[in-house]
This record gives sequence, structure tokens and C-alpha cells, in this order.
Amino acid sequence: MNIHFKLKYDGETHITQFEQLPSWSKLAERLHEMFAIPIDKLDVTYIDNYNDLTRNITVCSNEDMEICHSRKNSAQILEFDVFDSSNVAIRRGPIIGVLLNN
Repeated sequence: MNIHFKLKYDGETHITQFEQLPSWSKLAERLHEMFAIPIDKLDVTYIDNYNDLTRNITVCSNEDMEICHSRKNSAQILEFDVFDSSNVAIRRGPIIGVLLNN
């Protein structure tokens, strides 16, 4: 099962894929490579709509990645805000990712 992400960051759009749901560390490494954000300064959130409640959910662990994937079934659009926490005055999102299972 391949998982594809369409990522938009700082006005650019990128597409990347993983053979399976990536761990948080694998996703963080990929985002670091693509956007030059230090891994220890990388912050990622997505918006979760559940029971008419809208919440910003932080992704920072393998469990968070699994929950995010289970909440957003295949072919659903994931919207992420990604920014460098060392400079919180500059907001760098959003990233938009599409998960597709083959």
C-alpha cells in the first residue's frame, strides 16, 4: 500500500510518497529534507472535524500519525499547518496532503 502526500509549503507544491504509513520520525525527516526546517523545531498540526467540533491536532509521535491516518480514510484530504517553532512569529503553513492507498 503506497501512501502519497501532496505537500504545499511556502508557495511551493511537492509530492512525495511512502510505501506505508510513515512513522513520525520518517515524516519529520522528509519534511526537513524538503523544507529545511530543523527536525527539533518542526511543528505539524491538522484540523480535525468530529461531532461538529473543529480542533487543531498536533502530530508529534507515531501514535499521532496512526490516529491521523485512521481519522482520514484513504482519498481524504489532510490539511497541515507546518512551521518552524524557533521562529513562531513567521507562520509557514499550510501544507495540504492527500493520502491515497494503492
